[in-house]
Amino acid sequence: MRKLVWRGSGVPELFAVGALLRSSAEVLKEIEVDRVDPSIDEYRHSPPRSRLAYEFLKLVPGERSLLFPHLQKLSLSGFDLVSASTDIISAFNFSQLRSLKLRDCSKTDDLLSILASSSLPIRLTYFEFVYLEYYDAKDDLSYLARFLHSFRALKELHVLYPDLGKATDQLWPSILHHKQTLERLLFHEVGVQLNPQFSMKEDRLVRALSEQDNFQCLGICCRPIYLVSQGNNPEGWHDKTAQANRLMSKSAALAQFDPRPRCKLIHIRVTGWVPSRWMRHVEGRTSDEKFSAALPEALTFARWAFGHDGLPDLQIIAFGDFALQGRRPNILLCREKYGLRVSQSGFKSTSPFREVTEEEARSWSIIQENADFLSACPEDRLVCH
Repeated sequence: MRKLVWRGSGVPELFAVGALLRSSAEVLKEIEVDRVDPSIDEYRHSPPRSRLAYEFLKLVPGERSLLFPHLQKLSLSGFDLVSASTDIISAFNFSQLRSLKLRDCSKTDDLLSILASSSLPIRLTYFEFVYLEYYDAKDDLSYLARFLHSFRALKELHVLYPDLGKATDQLWPSILHHKQTLERLLFHEVGVQLNPQFSMKEDRLVRALSEQDNFQCLGICCRPIYLVSQGNNPEGWHDKTAQANRLMSKSAALAQFDPRPRCKLIHIRVTGWVPSRWMRHVEGRTSDEKFSAALPEALTFARWAFGHDGLPDLQIIAFGDFALQGRRPNILLCREKYGLRVSQSGFKSTSPFREVTEEEARSWSIIQENADFLSACPEDRLVCH
C-alpha cells in the first residue's frame, strides 16, 4: 500500500487507522488523514500531549524515531500537535516531504517555528495552511513568514486564515522568496474583511509575482468589483459601501497594473460569505443569497478581464467555493472566442466571455490541472454538526 486516505471523526476508528499506518509505514508514500470532528481533544495527560503522536501512532516521547522513511505527501486535518512537534517532524520524515497540508491542527505554529529554526533541509514544492479553529486575534503569522523564508522552490502556496490584515509585514517578502518558482498562490480569508491595509500589501505581492513568467494562478477572497475599479464608478457599482471604499479598490485593482498580470486562471472565492461554525451565528443571509447578490459584480469583472483592455493571458475565472465537491455555489467562466452569445430567447449580444459547460470542465486541461488549486483550503468540515 503506497497511499492511505481516511476521513472520519471517531476515536476508535483512529486507533485502527493508526495501526494500519504503523503496519504500512515502510512503504507509504502518501498519507491523508482528515479528522472531521471539530471538537478539541480532552487531554488525558498532564502536561497535555498529542494523541496523534503518542496514542494513534505510538511514538515514544523524545525518541524522534523515523516511522515513514519514504513519505512524500502528508495531509493532516483536525489533529492536536501539542508537545509533539519534534517527534512528528522525525516520524513523518519532513526533510523528504514534497507536499504538506496542515489544516486546523493545534500548535501548528510551534511545528513551523521549529522547522524554520532547524538545520533540517526543506524540499517542499506544495504547502497548504489552514488555521481557523485555533485562531488567536494577537497572531500575526510571523512563524509562517519565518518558515517560508527558511527554504526555496515552492511551486504552490495555499493559505486560509481569518484576518490577513493582521499579518506581519514579513509575510509578503517571505512569499516573494519563492517567486522564481511559484506558479500558484491562493490567499483566502474567512471573512471578506475589506481591510485597506491588507489590500495594499496584497497589491504589492501580486504585482511582483505577475512579472514572473512562471506565475499562472491567483486565488483571492474579495469583492470582484475591487479587482477592476481604478477609483472610478465601474459598471454595476452602485452601493454606497463600495463607493466609500474607493481608495482601497484603487489599491486592489488589477486594472492599474502595467503590464497586465499574466495569470491564466483567477479564482475569486466566496468563503467569506460562508463562514465557519464559530462565526455562523452572526450571519443572517444564506450563502446562496449572498452568491446571487455578488454575481453581477463577478460578471462586471469578467467583462473587463476578458475584454480588450483586460488580462490577455486569462483563460478561466472561477467564482465561488469549489472546496467541498461542489456543495457550495460556484461558476466557471471562459473567454468567448467569437464575442457573440445567443440567449435562450434567441437574442444575440456581444460578450467577451461565457460559462464553461460541464463537459468542458471535465475535459479541459486548464481546469483539470488546477483542480487541487480550486478545491484547496476547505473552509468547513466535511461533516456538519
